[in-house]
Formats: sequence, C-alpha cells, structure tokens
Amino acid sequence: MTVSGTGFAAGATVSLGGTAATNVTIVSGTSLTATTPAHASGAVSVVVTNSNGLERNPRERFTYVAPPTVTGVLPGSGTAAGGTSVTVSGTGFASARP
Repeated sequence: MTVSGTGFAAGATVSLGGTAATNVTIVSGTSLTATTPAHASGAVSVVVTNSNGLERNPRERFTYVAPPTVTGVLPGSGTAAGGTSVTVSGTGFASARP
C-alpha cells in the first residue's frame, strides 16, 4: 500500500487496525509504502508512527475485502488458440478498479 501525508521520517512504522504492517519504506517525507498484514474483512484505521513517537493518522481508512468464491466455470475447456467465452459463477465478485 502507499500512504500519502506529511512528516514521514526514517524508522516510521505503520499499523492497520492495530496490526503492524511489514516492509515499511519511506519514499519521501510525504509518501511511504508498506505491506498490509492479514486481517478480517472490513474497514480499519491506518496509523503511521515516526521513530520519535509522533503519530500520523490519515483520514482515509483501509478496507479489507473477502476473496471471491468460485463455484463453477463453463465451459470446462477450450481450444489452445484461445477465443473461448467463459462464464465464471460464484460470490463476492467486484467491479474492476483502475
């Protein structure tokens, strides 16, 4: 994930819903990247804590979503040349995001 804000400094940590993120990298004083930890579905707060103990809490929250469940694929095969239309059924599908 990328977090934008101000005042980010070397040694900063990031937590999502109280769980520490990993691989925190300060890109600049206004941007950092981190790898999100596992968490149950739902919105969580994002807290950045600098090495001096000052916390930055962005207004935006991070939302974990449950993975989709696939219950069927039709047809079950197609030609090696491609071009076969496939229907995937299941639950939890979402629209593509830019």
